[in-house]
Order: sequence, then structure tokens, then C-alpha cells
Amino acid sequence: MEELLHIQNVGWVVRKAVTSAPVALTITHDKSSFNSVAAVAGMPGSENTRRLDGMSTKEQHPILGLINKRAENSVLADMTEDHLKDAWRGLDPSTKLVLTSYESVNDGWKMIEIVTVQELDGQVRLIMYCFGKNDKGEVVCGRIVYDRVDI
Repeated sequence: MEELLHIQNVGWVVRKAVTSAPVALTITHDKSSFNSVAAVAGMPGSENTRRLDGMSTKEQHPILGLINKRAENSVLADMTEDHLKDAWRGLDPSTKLVLTSYESVNDGWKMIEIVTVQELDGQVRLIMYCFGKNDKGEVVCGRIVYDRVDI
């Protein structure tokens, strides 16, 4: 997580604060949107609403600055880039997921986020895979596994 924030030009103090505290993530998802609210160490959280219409929107993010964001419902079989397919190797190609791309308007970084629910070690988990690249050529891939999923 810290490496992803680094390539997004997030300062050291904020990176340490975000990555060293427990995070509670509340998610709602329907056919038209995927919304997540992340609360760090019990403090009010930041909200990230993804309209799942495939249209790019511009927004001012409190940590990342001005970004373009595009999100859509997809399935694993639709992934065209090898590094994205590799993240989910072994899953059924019909696995449903939310695919979101982010691009900084001012800081030269891009990130792709894939979110799905899957069984891991006998437990249903929310899995988020991220691939990011900045204008210096630094590349980061990461996977975040959330501890609990209530369906």
C-alpha cells in the first residue's frame, strides 16, 4: 500500500499514517455504482464512489489531488493486459469484478484497480489488486486482502 501511495506522490507522513493504522472499509455495490468508505483508526473516512458506466469523470481527491476516474463492471475474461490477468490466474474467467482506472491530472501517475469477492483459504474475502505507474517509470503491483466480507 505504501508503494502505491509513493508513486502517487503522497508525502511520507501521510503514507505512514495511512499504512500503520487499522482501516475499516464499508462497501456498497449495485448495478450502477461501487462505493467504498475507508475509515482509518476510527476517524471519519474518505469516500470513493465509482459510477460503473465506463465514462471518465474528473474529481478532486483529498489526498491524491485532481484525478480522472473511470469504472465499469467487467469479468476476468475481458482483461487484455497480461499483468492484470496474472493477478487472478486460476480463477474462473467468468469471475465478476469492478475495474477502475485512475489518472492524475497534474502528477503523471496512472493506476488500475480490480476488485472482486473470492474464496481464499476457505473464507470469502474482498480482494483488491492494484497496478500503478508514474511518470518516472516506477511500477508497483499490489494485492490487498480484506479480513471480512458480509454478503
